[in-house]
Amino acid sequence: MGNDKGKLSDVWKNLFRKHWKMIMAVIAVIAYAGIAAILVFLWVVDNGQASGLLPGLLGEWTVGIVITFILHLILWEVLFVVVPVAVAAFLLYWTWYRKLPPGEKLPTRVVTPARSSGGFSFLICIVWLIIVWLDGRWDLQFQAWTLDQWVYSWLAAFLWPALIFGIPLVIVIVWWVRRETREAAPPPQVEGFQQGPGGEV
Repeated sequence: MGNDKGKLSDVWKNLFRKHWKMIMAVIAVIAYAGIAAILVFLWVVDNGQASGLLPGLLGEWTVGIVITFILHLILWEVLFVVVPVAVAAFLLYWTWYRKLPPGEKLPTRVVTPARSSGGFSFLICIVWLIIVWLDGRWDLQFQAWTLDQWVYSWLAAFLWPALIFGIPLVIVIVWWVRRETREAAPPPQVEGFQQGPGGEV
């Protein structure tokens, strides 16, 4: 098991050293997917209220409205997130990854231990409670909450921990990539003086 992890780590390092620009492209696609998914979700919420499709108060929601909201959300997420990401992933695979030598590709089957996200979910809940308390809605009945208050409070509860932990993580990744690419770069060739048979320049 440990040997497999070591081989996988070596493959990742080799990918970063030789193809760091393409790895950055993959990370950019993943970042687009996350940001676009949030923006599309907020757009569906705002546009649904403006068009009268979604009620502004949580107390006015019904099962039918929830199903309608979910179907609209899936439709727009597929159009603006899933389709562009799928096209970008196909282009990256077809133009770059499939042409890599077998030794530089990731293993086709990688078994990783399951990781629970319960700790992060609990942290989001705690942050959400703090936001609700700071906004003065601690004793406000849920039926009096607006949809915007509900959505944006949970969004803020997610973004604050994500930014606090994400920014240092991005800095570490950028530093590691720069170090690996510098180590992989060949040393500069210094042209020496051509000397004659007698040692004269």
